[in-house]
Amino acid sequence: MSLSVDPSLIAANLAASDAFWRLREPGACRVAAQYPLSAAPDDADVPLVTDVAVARSLLPALDALRAGCHSLPMLCPYVSTEAGTHLLAWLLGGTVACDGDARSSFTTWVEPLPSVEDVYRLRVPNLSTHPYGQALRAAIAAFPAEWQAHYPVLLTGASPVDAAADLLGTTEFFTAFHTDPDALRHLLDCCTEMAIALDAVQREASLNGRGPHGAPGLYVNDLVTQYLSYAHWRDFVLPCYRRLARAAGGIVLGANAPDPRVLPEVAAMDGFLGCTVHRDVPLDTVVACLRGRGVYILNSHPYDPRFDAPTLHDGAYYNPIVAYPYANYREVYARLAGEVALLVAIDRPDRDEALADARELLGR
Repeated sequence: MSLSVDPSLIAANLAASDAFWRLREPGACRVAAQYPLSAAPDDADVPLVTDVAVARSLLPALDALRAGCHSLPMLCPYVSTEAGTHLLAWLLGGTVACDGDARSSFTTWVEPLPSVEDVYRLRVPNLSTHPYGQALRAAIAAFPAEWQAHYPVLLTGASPVDAAADLLGTTEFFTAFHTDPDALRHLLDCCTEMAIALDAVQREASLNGRGPHGAPGLYVNDLVTQYLSYAHWRDFVLPCYRRLARAAGGIVLGANAPDPRVLPEVAAMDGFLGCTVHRDVPLDTVVACLRGRGVYILNSHPYDPRFDAPTLHDGAYYNPIVAYPYANYREVYARLAGEVALLVAIDRPDRDEALADARELLGR
């Protein structure tokens, strides 16, 4: 693999991606092949001004683009932090333990707060002076303007509801909907405000930023929402998403709830751009809600039934989180193609298999 791709092809792909997200026309389709690097690239292909690991992230997308897919190469700023993917909880003051010994009972290695009342001690930091915010700006600035013109900077998504679940722990989080709704709303407000601040600092620092899949708005994927009742999702979560959409100028959601009443609410939001959809939602509902309104993101992760089962860890079960591992994504594609705007992400461990799947959908 090589970074040598015709700049006009890269520019045309970016323009097509922007138009796809702006128009979201029924029948529009983008197919991106995603796969890990099979071998270390030639270091001569990596610009000296960037971290090698960051620059390498471009290579699979460039390779897929050269092969005729719609993959969008993006620059990925890297900031070293012990928070990992638990960034919102950590920035708010949560304690993160990455050794796996201290874990909340949802998704991360966040030590739950001692009590629900401790949510009132959380503070949203000023990222213009916070060390992480400064490091993030520096990581983005490390990409020179001419590189950012060709390759957008990938803007970190957010999971504010997941962060709230991590900070309280699963039992306390779900109990709080009934016993401490005011404290829970305060916590969700903090997590939402933190997500807005993190998105803002990235957009201000980037000359050409985009969210995952090239989306112009904020990408939010809260896995815990699939376990909430419709009433709790509507009363607690939906207001957070509306705030995020207004602040970021648009939102792309992992709409993981299986209740079919959720998707119409999501699609009706001001600033709604697109979403994944829980596999239990009828496809007729998907068409009715998304046609001419939003992009349907179809993830074609290799299906493993073990992903649907909780994982045993130190005598407790964790992470029954995969809501859309489509074993039948080709059938879903065939049903929705021509009906809604489709973005298909082909995710395979093998490069040739990923490209073959993408070409099949593209008719090549």
